[in-house]
Amino acid sequence: MNRASSLLALSLVATTAVSAAPTLTAQSAQAATPAVRITTWQADYGGTKVKDEPATNATLNGEYLAIANTTKKPVALGGYRVEDRGAIHRYTFPKGFVLAAGKSVVLHSGQGKTTAAHAYWGQSVRGAKPVSRNGYIWNNTGDTATLRSSTGAVVHTCTYKKVASGRKVC
Repeated sequence: MNRASSLLALSLVATTAVSAAPTLTAQSAQAATPAVRITTWQADYGGTKVKDEPATNATLNGEYLAIANTTKKPVALGGYRVEDRGAIHRYTFPKGFVLAAGKSVVLHSGQGKTTAAHAYWGQSVRGAKPVSRNGYIWNNTGDTATLRSSTGAVVHTCTYKKVASGRKVC
């Protein structure tokens, strides 16, 4: 085989190897992004030291997660749930809850009236029964929020480590 033939053969092998290699298309990149995901997490109310702050409904609602629909179609979230590390606290979206295309819902720790844009975990100030409904949900020193589908499959997870702002972009 002469030098020109060898270079042609090597070129063909290289071209075949490159064309056989996986490529990241817009479609595969979109598939990597969950349809619904946690986008913003205010784990430590106002970035303060909560142990020094008395729990009120306003401060409880200062803890929140924003969950976004990244698609161009509505997503039925009824039965989806959010859990903290160890699943000590669980919130389940009510039956019939739909997150509109490209929209977000803010899940607050405290109490309020659920709308298309705001949902409420139902935590209250200390002394309420059951005890699991008392006070703040997220650990200020670090925690993990997990969004699960209605079948229990993990949809998205975000881990928070203490920062001065108390806020994490997931």
